[in-house]
Amino acid sequence: MVLKTDLLNHKKCSEDCSHETEKFDIHTMRRVIVDFLAEQRAESGTLASLKFDNRFVRELPADSETTNRPRQVTGACYTFVKPKRVVTPKLVAFSSEVASLLDLSVETCESDEFLNVFVGNRILPGMEPYATCYGGHQFGNWAGQLGDGRAINLGEIINQRSERWALQIKGAGPTPYSAQQMV
Repeated sequence: MVLKTDLLNHKKCSEDCSHETEKFDIHTMRRVIVDFLAEQRAESGTLASLKFDNRFVRELPADSETTNRPRQVTGACYTFVKPKRVVTPKLVAFSSEVASLLDLSVETCESDEFLNVFVGNRILPGMEPYATCYGGHQFGNWAGQLGDGRAINLGEIINQRSERWALQIKGAGPTPYSAQQMV
């Protein structure tokens, strides 16, 4: 749509302006548009087409300590962590419904790249892996720091319908919020 608008504006300027700074070649522009659209179709449904917008880490305070060990975290909502590497992962299943929500094709979900991203072995450009902290009551008593000890958020994406989704993997290794004795 932007290219179409630019082409119409350029054509109008070429017709209305007394000076022309560049030659308007409709065949070249048509080829550029066709190539652009083909590239967009080829990338659609792939991991490269995921649009990351990590609002959580952009807007909330991060843990200043970078050590990834179970501990009490203060003054932060999350800690940047890297998932633990998985040796020889195997894809057992994937949800076609969730793939659709994320605008991912079946071919992408059956790929080695998908497998390695969603076991935590590969971090895509735009991903900012982190573990989250929360506090709350358990059994009627304030429990203090709680958290998904082995869950890691890979990042937030916005799909083609402008819906925001957090990508989270479980069992990705210990985090500062793991249920172990705090040091």
